[in-house]
Amino acid sequence: MNATRVLVTGAVGFIGSWVLRELLDRDAKVVALDVRPATGRWSRVIGAKAKDVHFVETPLTDRD
Repeated sequence: MNATRVLVTGAVGFIGSWVLRELLDRDAKVVALDVRPATGRWSRVIGAKAKDVHFVETPLTDRD
């Protein structure tokens, strides 16, 4: 079975971090997009599964 793939914008913020946690708990493959890298928040909220997040550092308005 193919895993669900989800793009989460604003993934480093409070809500985005909890959304990532929920998606990872449901075995989704996630791509996180935000203007800055993940901080200690992911370690606290997501835990060991934080390593499974593919992070893209870019503003949402960057069309390239």
